Amino acid sequence: MDSQVRLHDLLFVYDRKAEEEIGVFVKIDFVPSQGLKLINANQTLAYALQMKTV
Repeated sequence: MDSQVRLHDLLFVYDRKAEEEIGVFVKIDFVPSQGLKLINANQTLAYALQMKTV
């Protein structure tokens, strides 16, 4: 089952596996040449991500 959290009018949807991999926080960064990046305390989790409209 997916979980949701809304921050600053942005809705984030994630599953239990993502929550386990992220840990206690995730930084979302935008790099023009790479798109969105998800970074936790230990590593870059994903890059070249795009936002979806719902």
